[in-house]
Order: sequence, then C-alpha cells, then structure tokens
Amino acid sequence: DAEFCAILASCSQLKELEIANCVHLTNRGIAEISELCTRLQRVSFIQCKEIHPSSLYFLLKNLPDLEYARFESCYGREIVKEMVEGCVTHQLSVLELVYVWYVSDVMTKVIISCLPNLSTIILRGTMITVDVVKMIRGTLPRLTTLDVSASTYVTDDHILQFVGNETGAASVSFLQTLSLSYCSRISDVALMEISKTLPFLESLSLQNCLGISDHGVGYLTKLNKLRFLDLRQCYSLSNISFLAIILDLSTKELKALHIADCKRLTDAVFLDAVHQHSHVLLELPSRLEILDVEGCHGITDVGLVHFGTVFPRLLDLNLSRCGGISYTGLAELLSKTPQLTALCLKRTIRAVSSISIEAIGTHLKQLQTLDISFC
Repeated sequence: DAEFCAILASCSQLKELEIANCVHLTNRGIAEISELCTRLQRVSFIQCKEIHPSSLYFLLKNLPDLEYARFESCYGREIVKEMVEGCVTHQLSVLELVYVWYVSDVMTKVIISCLPNLSTIILRGTMITVDVVKMIRGTLPRLTTLDVSASTYVTDDHILQFVGNETGAASVSFLQTLSLSYCSRISDVALMEISKTLPFLESLSLQNCLGISDHGVGYLTKLNKLRFLDLRQCYSLSNISFLAIILDLSTKELKALHIADCKRLTDAVFLDAVHQHSHVLLELPSRLEILDVEGCHGITDVGLVHFGTVFPRLLDLNLSRCGGISYTGLAELLSKTPQLTALCLKRTIRAVSSISIEAIGTHLKQLQTLDISFC
C-alpha cells in the first residue's frame, strides 16, 4: 500500500484509475488513494485479492466527482465497518460488482442504499437473492441497465419480483438494457413477464439460457423497442423462433441479432421467409443490420443465397465456423449484398477460395472489416 500510494501522491489531478492484479493492495490502500486523488471520476479494481468491495465506502466519502466504480474478482474478506453502517450517500451512476464472491446480500443492499442515482448496475457472477432484486426495483428509479449474467442463483422468481406489479415496480418500466446470459434457471415464464412489463427494453442478452424455448421467444415479439437480441448457445430454439424474429422483431426496431451455435437453425427458415411470407418482407422489410450465425452448421448455400432478400439492410455478417457453406454460395450472396461493411469468415474453410476472394473485391466496395483467419 505504502509504495503504491507514494507513486500516486504526485498524481492529484488523476481522473481515471485502473488497478489490476495488485495482490498486496488492501482496503486501507483504497482509503489512501481516495484521499490522494480526490478528482477521480472512474476507478476499477480487478483481481486485487485483498480488497473487499465494502472499501467503496472510502471512494464515496472522498471522491465527489466519482461516476463509475468497478470491483472484479476482488476476494478480500475484511469488511469495512463504516460501509455496514450505511452512513454515506453518493451520486455514482455506474457500479460493477463482477465475480465478487464474499459479498453478502446484506452488504449488497447496504451498498445499493447509498447510491440512489445508479443508472447502471452490473452484478455479473455475483450472488443475488430475491431481497436484493426487490431493493433494486424499489430504490433505483433511474435504473436503465441491469446485468445479472452468469449467476446460477437467478431464477424466474427473481425476474417476477423485479418486474412484478407490486408497489414500487413502476421504477423498472423504463429499463433499456437487461442481461441474463448464462442464467440457466431462467425459463419462458420470465420472458413472458419481461415482455409485459418492460416496454422500453432495447437490449436483451439471453446467451446460454438453456431453459428457454420457442414459446418464450414468441413473447419477445411484443418488445417493439428491442434493438439488440443475443440468443447465442440457446440450443433448444428451432426455426420457429428465428422465423418469428425475422417476420416480426426485425421489421420493427431490431438492428442486431446474435444466434451463434444455435444448432437447430437450418436453411428452411430462410426458404419459408422467401417463399411463404414474401408479402410480409415486401410490406415490412427487415431492418436488421448485424447478424451473427457463427457455428450454425445447419446453414448451407441453399439458405445463404437468400440472406440478401431476407435482410436487405444487412451491414455486418458473421459466418465464422459455418461449415455448411461453400465459396459458390458465398459468392452469390456477396453479389446481392454490396452494402456489407463487415464480414467474418473465420474458420469457414470451404467458403474461402480465389473465387470468393475475387467476389469480395468485386462486390463489397464499402467493406471495412474482413476476417478470414484460420482459412
């Protein structure tokens, strides 16, 4: 602590500080830093194993301009008693507690109670109880972003309590970004409630949520403001889900769709869209600009050649690890999508040849990013 603080003693104008892998830095060191660098606006402590997130107390007490604080993989067990007393409030707007295992639900609630103006709270990989969720719902009226991804503790009940119709729930209706990725205990029940109560939601991450099905994705079509949807590694989803997204969500505000490693996605969904629902595509063309189908082996040249018709505004396409496509199908696709600005063909060996490279040069005059690594 002493050596580090000696260095910072001459940095009183510092506004941003990130400290990583400082295994000997303690809570007391955090206190001294906050006294030396009183103009700090952003602080991050990553893998500082002797620090406990309750040391946030010193930052809130001494840094009036602090806007962002992050504690990641900080495993210290010594609790700052002043934080427990909850005797300080602050205008901090962004708080990240990422993989902090020794923070009890009581401590989490104390921290949140000190920060009534939080707009973003990230609790990735952190233990979250229903009581914590209730407190977030009831005490953070300005909350626009919530990330509880990678928490095996989060269940449908957490979501029901967060978006429920009880007193105080109105404060979450303006939520814009929600991440539930790797929450394996989430099911269609949670998606149904989300679709009913979060009308302004713009970004939803459900990567590796193994409990959701086509039925649940059907509820998401009610989210008319949704611009970003992540369904990567949702292995149970079939063409039913993806057709609903194409014909409904993508004709509204959806701009980015990530469905990497969705093994049940096949050419049939694109053929159905073109041959059975062409009138919908003509009346309400898809607004999708970013499409990630990495590792979707069910896509072959048969479906690929219709991407230009189904997604006329497509700008960024990821076909990495799509082993079912060849250079002939890719060349035909590129002739129909000259507007592409980014193309990823990483590990798509069959699709990269002199013919497809020539097609890239001929048709993609606006291309800015190209990845053909491991081909």
